[in-house]
Amino acid sequence: MTLCGYHACLRTPLQRPTKPSSYVGKCLKPLRALLDLADPHLLQYQGAWKKGVIAAVTNRYHEVTSEVLTSVKRTEDSLLKLKRNRRSQVTSNTSGMSDDNKIRLQLALDIEQYLLEVSSLQVANEDVESLVKLSEIGQNAKAVALAQ
Repeated sequence: MTLCGYHACLRTPLQRPTKPSSYVGKCLKPLRALLDLADPHLLQYQGAWKKGVIAAVTNRYHEVTSEVLTSVKRTEDSLLKLKRNRRSQVTSNTSGMSDDNKIRLQLALDIEQYLLEVSSLQVANEDVESLVKLSEIGQNAKAVALAQ
């Protein structure tokens, strides 16, 4: 499932996520291939452009993830508002995790995996500001998903 595919999942029943999405391992695959092919004479520049590529990818990943989480929150708020307005006699199924929280948990798992992928390239979260921000929204999403 792609990150953009989360919008489609907002209205479909989801299983509780247990592993990261398959796209996560592919995000940095071109960078890995480039690093493997790099000329030994360019090794002195490798760190700088590696951080630059990771920063660019992570900035975009952060933007898209933030948009998805905002969409999930809006959907959740709208559903709660509808439920309050309807004051239906029908009891809702409150057992288990909501789809909104499943999406949050999936995003958190994906972010954790992405950060591991970046770490395997020997780039620390602290070296790229957007990695710190991405880590924070992943931790927040996981906390919200597991708290409810």
